[in-house]
Amino acid sequence: MIVRFDALARIGDKLKVNEERSRNYKPLHKNQLSITFNLLYSNLSNPKLPNQVDVKPLGKLTVKLPLKSFGTIDREIEFSLKFAEEELKVTARNKKTDESYHANFKYPDESV
Repeated sequence: MIVRFDALARIGDKLKVNEERSRNYKPLHKNQLSITFNLLYSNLSNPKLPNQVDVKPLGKLTVKLPLKSFGTIDREIEFSLKFAEEELKVTARNKKTDESYHANFKYPDESV
């Protein structure tokens, strides 16, 4: 289930190779043990919902949140996208523990 839909880049954005975009996120519940970031892409200029026509999955990255006793404030996750030449590099870092999770995703080939 997707609870929050957030665009870090949109069609028409001027991105440089290896440019990085990031945001901070917090768990929604005090007893939440993980956050899953579903990466989506679209040819729409301003998609609003993840289930819209032409919004497609690219991949996902799950971050463990083992410090459930700290509540939501101290378990902030820094989520970053780096727009490399041939792939999207994703990093999610638990700001409390400094533990990082990484994944690389090939850009979609829309000609197939």
